[in-house]
Amino acid sequence: MDLIQPALVLLTAVGACAAAAFTLVAALATKKASRGATLLSCLERYSAVMSDRNLAIEQKSPSLVEQFYRELLDLQWSEFHLWQEGVIPDHVMQAWLYSKKRNYDSDSIELQPGNDPITYRSVWEHLLRIGYFEMSDPFVRFMQTAHGVPVKDMKKLKKETQITR
Repeated sequence: MDLIQPALVLLTAVGACAAAAFTLVAALATKKASRGATLLSCLERYSAVMSDRNLAIEQKSPSLVEQFYRELLDLQWSEFHLWQEGVIPDHVMQAWLYSKKRNYDSDSIELQPGNDPITYRSVWEHLLRIGYFEMSDPFVRFMQTAHGVPVKDMKKLKKETQITR
């Protein structure tokens, strides 16, 4: 009888540990699935934004081109904040960072031959001038860094642009 009580306590403790382990495994699986759903959502949104680019080119509309670049930058703003929250992994953001740099350096849309093209860079700079993005937003510093030089250390960049709460 004296051994039954300690045995029950031991079994209860083992059961609690097992339940905690299963809960942790389930939480990690849920987090991974959530990350996957978020990445898929970002890719779907990117695809929709790129369709807007095609529409702007077809319609030869400067306002639609500017709207396309603004929507692309809005998506990048969302991606940045999801990355800061740990939802988007560093290795994914690293790959996307090269795309952002390439956009800044060379992405443009020429609607009429002979006319100046509308560029990602010019729209970014215009949006900064008019205060579309808050200059104090870490996203702005991140993008200025991303546009300036290739960044190899995502963890360092993440820390440097960390949102303070």
